[in-house]
Amino acid sequence: MIASWQLQEGNVDAALNATHAVVEQSYETQFVDHAYLEPEAGVAWLDTDGVITVRAATQVIEHFRDLARILRVPDNRVRVIAPYVGGGFGGKEDMTVEPYLALVVQRTGRPVKMVWSRSESLLAREKRHPMKLRYRTACDAEGRLLAQDIGIVADGGAYALLSALVLLYATTCSQGPYRCPNVRIDARVAYTNHTPASAMRGFGAMQVALGYEGQMDLLAAELGLDPLELRRRNFLEGGDTLAVGQTLDTHVALPDLADRVEAALGPKPEPSTRGRRVGRGVACNLQPYGRCVWLNDWSSAWVGFELDGTLVLRIGVPDIGGGQASSLVQLAGEVLGVDPAEVVIHIGDSALTPLTGTTTATRQLYMSGNAVLQAAGELREELRPLAAELLEAEPDDVEFAGGGARSGERHVAFRDLIAAAAKRQVPWHRLSIFRAPGGDAWRSEASWRGRVFPDFTYGCHAVDLEVDPETGRIDVLRYLAAHDVGRAINPQSVEGQIEGGVVMGLGYALSERVVYEDGVNLTGTFAQYLIPTAVEAPEIEPIVVESGEGVGPFSARGIGEPPVGAVAPAVAAALADALGRRLTVLPFTRERVAEA
Repeated sequence: MIASWQLQEGNVDAALNATHAVVEQSYETQFVDHAYLEPEAGVAWLDTDGVITVRAATQVIEHFRDLARILRVPDNRVRVIAPYVGGGFGGKEDMTVEPYLALVVQRTGRPVKMVWSRSESLLAREKRHPMKLRYRTACDAEGRLLAQDIGIVADGGAYALLSALVLLYATTCSQGPYRCPNVRIDARVAYTNHTPASAMRGFGAMQVALGYEGQMDLLAAELGLDPLELRRRNFLEGGDTLAVGQTLDTHVALPDLADRVEAALGPKPEPSTRGRRVGRGVACNLQPYGRCVWLNDWSSAWVGFELDGTLVLRIGVPDIGGGQASSLVQLAGEVLGVDPAEVVIHIGDSALTPLTGTTTATRQLYMSGNAVLQAAGELREELRPLAAELLEAEPDDVEFAGGGARSGERHVAFRDLIAAAAKRQVPWHRLSIFRAPGGDAWRSEASWRGRVFPDFTYGCHAVDLEVDPETGRIDVLRYLAAHDVGRAINPQSVEGQIEGGVVMGLGYALSERVVYEDGVNLTGTFAQYLIPTAVEAPEIEPIVVESGEGVGPFSARGIGEPPVGAVAPAVAAALADALGRRLTVLPFTRERVAEA
């Protein structure tokens, strides 16, 4: 056993025995690979000061400390650089090529390169945890949830890695985005002789969505209610408390998300030809963003002007293709009144950029975004009195915009403002640290209650699909995905994250699986591991809701992971609608659909 978490709130057995309807079902998810565009790769060398420098595709430049421990050298003798990375999804959170590169450089003193082939990546890289879920869910005659009895068993593979934390996320989120007064959860993750499992987009909260959403569909059928209506009767609201003891401090926009999805759907399509069937499914989810509060997370950023008035950001964030760097540029530009196209950002260097922590857990916009917002705001206030003096205005009347400071019709360009600052010894750059609110660490006792995460992002998805029952072929006709992002810092990036998350979720739902036989991974190429291509990917309609409530900069919420969670349960619901039978084992391959 790697880890176990147990939780009980209320009297589950009494509620199950004195209720109107109880549904029980088991669900099973599979091993999944990250299948990122860029496999694991890196180069390393010994610089002129005797520092071992590793330039690698990584989500964590702070691994320089781990490398120093491996090499038995001081931390300042190792440097990690993360260039723009071709995808991570959690697969480059643990170290991959970095220790091998560093060790060879230490032993030989020569530059070295290591690049994994796609086959090596598929065979050896950590995977998403497969889980076996057991749910018993009870409700009253009106459809309001009374009890959930949940069992989770996860396969952690041969090494522990991040399994305990993945299971914690699954435990916390397993009740779904629904009120329920009586909840019992028994969650365990065990060692096996499979490839180790570790971080992957969704991080445990994704797997359990198949279970809690399947239960809502079964209850709706049992009561003769519309699936969305049953969900509306049970949605969490701001101020509610999860079974784990975390109170939801920000707005829960699920009713609005459901309404928008329902309004956009329209009538269900007719089958394209005789013998085919069309099904419609909906699913909702919640996904935390930011790391567990007891980790006392922090992120730092440097924002400053050059003497010619141009703006520079220095921040250690690894950009893994999610637009992390561009969002930070936008934030600094917004605060200081600089066109983002005029801003230069330096990222991902453990020696030369302020450290920000991992690009994981949908945390960079929350953490690094707030660090940039804080640094830029403090710099603006440092410069405000001087700008007011140059403009012959009151400080409160000064606005930073248009490449300088202005008050009424008067304007001073940043070039002139920074030149004056240099003469007056007024700082024109700022290093700032943002510290997330802390908390008490989770303890293994079932009685523990408290805050686990900074906040959650909520979603509601719907899908129309067509099925050929004879061959098992599935064609996704239309997909809608609504999420409350608090505030869309970069609307195009937000839509891209939603669309990409849905496509990844469709692969998880319909085709992707890593197959083992007697502990041997048999899935070594993309001919065997079937990810969706542009041909299979449907038109996806993102519905972006901005409630204005979130704990990120300008009240933004994280959106990197949330879109992937609701896809598989929405597809499962649509298949049940089309076939009259619910599939509960992922992926829903043609063979399994035809057998149903």
